[in-house]
Amino acid sequence: MSENRDYYEVLGVDKDADARTIKRAFLKKARTVHPDVSDDPEAEAKFKELNEAYSVLSDEQKRANYDRYGTADGPGGSGYVDINDIFGGMGMDDLFSSFFGGGAGGGARSRRERRRGRDMAISLSVTLEEAALGCKKTISYDRLAPCDDCNGTGKAEGATEKQCSRCHGTGYVTTVQRSFLGQVQSSSPCPDCHGEGTVIDHPCETCDGQGRTPSHEKIDIDIPAGVSTGRQLRVSGFGEAGLRGEPSGDLHGSNLIKGLLKADPEARLRFWGGDLMAAAGGEANLAKHYRETSFFGIVQVLKNLRTIKRQMRECRADVAAFAPDVLILVDYPGFNMKMARWAKEHGIRTFYYIAPKVWAWREWRVKAIRKYVDRLFIIFPFERDYFPKHGIRPIFEGNPLVDAIEARRASLPSPDEFRRRHALDERPIVALLAGSRRSEIKANLPLMADLARKFPDRQFVVTGVSWLDRSIYEQYIADSGIRYVCDQTYETLAAAEAAVVTSGTATLETALLNVPEVVVYRTLWFQVKLQPYVLKVPYVSLVNLNLGRESVVEIIQSDLDITRAERELRAILTGGEKRERMLRDFAELQAVIGAPGASDRFAARMVELLKKQVR
Repeated sequence: MSENRDYYEVLGVDKDADARTIKRAFLKKARTVHPDVSDDPEAEAKFKELNEAYSVLSDEQKRANYDRYGTADGPGGSGYVDINDIFGGMGMDDLFSSFFGGGAGGGARSRRERRRGRDMAISLSVTLEEAALGCKKTISYDRLAPCDDCNGTGKAEGATEKQCSRCHGTGYVTTVQRSFLGQVQSSSPCPDCHGEGTVIDHPCETCDGQGRTPSHEKIDIDIPAGVSTGRQLRVSGFGEAGLRGEPSGDLHGSNLIKGLLKADPEARLRFWGGDLMAAAGGEANLAKHYRETSFFGIVQVLKNLRTIKRQMRECRADVAAFAPDVLILVDYPGFNMKMARWAKEHGIRTFYYIAPKVWAWREWRVKAIRKYVDRLFIIFPFERDYFPKHGIRPIFEGNPLVDAIEARRASLPSPDEFRRRHALDERPIVALLAGSRRSEIKANLPLMADLARKFPDRQFVVTGVSWLDRSIYEQYIADSGIRYVCDQTYETLAAAEAAVVTSGTATLETALLNVPEVVVYRTLWFQVKLQPYVLKVPYVSLVNLNLGRESVVEIIQSDLDITRAERELRAILTGGEKRERMLRDFAELQAVIGAPGASDRFAARMVELLKKQVR
């Protein structure tokens, strides 16, 4: 902050203001100047200034120093080394895990999935002695934290979230203006729902419906010995909260609950999950929300080991008290396999829904599944051959991803409507699915940009995700002609002639939407070399794995050579020699994967097994 600005003036309070007055003034101003809610180009600077003023005046010692010396530090010393502390959510994934993505539904992001909060950077000073020997520092900082009154939902008690009447749930509005060139049409985020597609009828008064409020917090940071100037330390989970909560990961659990209640209306349920499961099975039956149990990245997991162990004990105690006829575990093997072992030791029957991907890596888990899981429910056809080889008789009833796609299909815009919404021209569209992690985008989007430059007769559109800032994408697509859309994966695919995909569940989603595709994945050279030795399967695409042959070409490489990618993309465009064959393969894939209604069929089988008490 500029030295000539008065902290009291910035907050708009008198010098004798008490702590409550200072906090209320800060909250009031923060709601208007925060960059996420203000259109002022200087909003970020103003919010930084406001944060600085509040951090000083809300701290008794800092305020005393400021009043006496004009600075929060008081009469200070020298000999400091600066380092940065980055608060973010980037974690370290298992080797090759990104090839396969989530169990289902990983690539499609609806507007209901909320934007993740921004990373924060804080400068920290340490003495030369501390830098040499290492130390622990306590950092005080201000952030937007989940609102305590609404638990980050943005809703007042009894409030509901409804489709926006202005944009009809699309998140966009189209305007037409007359100019000397004729009518000019453009699309922009809806001003009523701010691009969310939904509105809350009674927003939380504390956070004004945002799901987050300004908070002054402290955190302990371990400074390693030998740290140098400019060193960045990453601590996940302590950046700003996203708008109205984190993305929900309980889609398939909620659909299974609906199926269970359909098969057995008298069923009593208790579950750990999210908002969708609570809506399907009753909020009173939600024992713990996923927001309390989500820890991403090695640092955050290590920091919260005690919390994780405590939650494991709580989960076990809750299950024991409920005394269920069966414990149903959904994906998430790190936690659920431990619960399966505990349940087996305590005589509780277990069903595992959406099997761990032991066929790709961590094959040793097969023994644990065979030992501790009573019935395994799989969602990929090729798993029907894999698990019996290891002494496990799985149950396959289809893939819930088909249900997710079918639920969205009717609402997907036509290609012409998609072009209109995003001001695109009439050239055929090629969809680019560059991944949902920073590392994936950094590795793959430059390659895709080079590829796009080879096709001036096509229009390339990259699908972004709302928890990553748009600038992360734009830095790699400058001067490439690639257009950016956010949280519009299915919409973009529905309008596309073809797609370039970075593997994961997105390859299966693309195929089920009948869009010819090329899998292009750029990774480190040693991962490419290790792939045949680490992976237990011949393909990384779920399309090829389920068909048992190479239908979509997989280009896994460590450099930026686009020669093969260009050749394969031309082969699947309209008139290309591989396009019709690939579409026939996709028709076969859809038959292999199964018809819609998988969640209901899985639930019916579970209820049937329980009633028969077959072990």
